Amino acid sequence: MWNLLDAMEINRGSFCDTCGDKRTLFIAALKRYDKKIRKARLRSLQSSHPLLEAIQALFSDWIGQVMNDPERGGCFLTNTALELSKHDAEISNIVARSQKAIEQFFLENVRNAQTQGRINLKLDATAASKSLLATLLGLLN
Repeated sequence: MWNLLDAMEINRGSFCDTCGDKRTLFIAALKRYDKKIRKARLRSLQSSHPLLEAIQALFSDWIGQVMNDPERGGCFLTNTALELSKHDAEISNIVARSQKAIEQFFLENVRNAQTQGRINLKLDATAASKSLLATLLGLLN
């Protein structure tokens, strides 16, 4: 926390007056990250790539980001899921909604590809979307 106070050039009292407590600030940062990173990325991929290419682009983007991160910090949402969500119901709900939205992105793209004949209709789209989410989360850890 002291690094944050130094970077903001404020004292602890000013921090609490501005941001509340550390948990409140963390939740605000997590929600902002979810909106600015996850939501924006999925929306962009959905609008700029057809179906399966959107899924492939999501994986390619994240693999590139992970490989080029010298600190190997991982994904804020994934790290939060692993470290905090089991201890805090509100944080758990934020993470679960985000992961469900990613799973829904996969499901919509797989189902649409099935409709277009690009994926066999025998494939269980729900199971495939869950597998894709699990694979993505594994990459981000």
